[in-house]
Amino acid sequence: MALAQQTATILLDEPTTWLDLRYQVDILELLQTLTREHGRTVVTVLHDLNFAVNYADLLVFLKQGRIAGTISDNDVCSPELIKRVFDVDVQMSINPANRQTLLYAVSRRQAAAQ
Repeated sequence: MALAQQTATILLDEPTTWLDLRYQVDILELLQTLTREHGRTVVTVLHDLNFAVNYADLLVFLKQGRIAGTISDNDVCSPELIKRVFDVDVQMSINPANRQTLLYAVSRRQAAAQ
């Protein structure tokens, strides 16, 4: 509906949930095209951090209903921010081929052993 009506702002809640990986990527690439080539504003909730950090121009992290951190497309997501917001340790790597950030959750047992 929002696409057909060409609204300036689109609000989405988990638009990729339950979709196969191919369709998740298709949706996120469409949203990027809408913002970058058509000037639309897209606000979406994503719980997949790898998709969020690699497709969003601005991330706003919420914890207990309050803003706990932000990252713009020029910033790099840090394991410290993820720990502070989600109380989980992560390891991070950067794919040298496309510069995409990949976050890997560290099990609590692994974290305790380190």
